[in-house]
Amino acid sequence: VIVGHSPTKAHAVLGNMSAIAQFPQEQKFKAYSVDLLTVKGGLGLTAQLNGNKTRFDYVILTVGMWPNSKEPLSGDGLDKVISLDVVARYLVFREIVPLLNPGAR
Repeated sequence: VIVGHSPTKAHAVLGNMSAIAQFPQEQKFKAYSVDLLTVKGGLGLTAQLNGNKTRFDYVILTVGMWPNSKEPLSGDGLDKVISLDVVARYLVFREIVPLLNPGAR
């Protein structure tokens, strides 16, 4: 699962991953475009994953951003860095734990 704020960038990464898949019949890739800067966006993503019954062997959360002095707050009123780097990671992981396969990392 690739998640990006930009649908174009998320689908570009998805295309790259699909192109190099070692087991294309077994490996499944899907892109989602959501705003992880808000609790609603993070929970919306996990609701989609739960609804699709997506299962995971590995979870890698690579979200992050630099401070933005011109627009420092998210739609929830939190500092964007805290919102994305801490809150989004916590919410997404907490909600997808039931989707982890046995032995998942």
